[in-house]
Amino acid sequence: MEEFFTGIEPDNIAFLSTRFASTFMNTIIEGIEDSISSNNRKMSRIDIYSNNSNPKTKKTILNDILRARLASAVMMLFVKPDREQADMYINAGIPMILLENMMEGLSTVRIDNRKAAYEAVK
Repeated sequence: MEEFFTGIEPDNIAFLSTRFASTFMNTIIEGIEDSISSNNRKMSRIDIYSNNSNPKTKKTILNDILRARLASAVMMLFVKPDREQADMYINAGIPMILLENMMEGLSTVRIDNRKAAYEAVK
């Protein structure tokens, strides 16, 4: 996790998802918090954004985060930026981490659903 921080103070993570109401989303955020604290990393906050599955809202949120330098990294669950926005973040040195999506030039985290299902019923 540490390699994703850019040095923008404070170290904030913007977390963008299609919806807030998801047990899965809460589990992901808890994992982010655990990873950061286990690495003795200082983090000010995780800012959570929902685009309500609206592409225009997603674009506005991502533009606002970038323009105001609100985060040192952006994590996106089930959301994918357009190529132009991805390139703007790459050029600004702000990492975008895609959860359950892929795009060239961006970091990706995929969940092993079979293992997760096995662990859930074990």
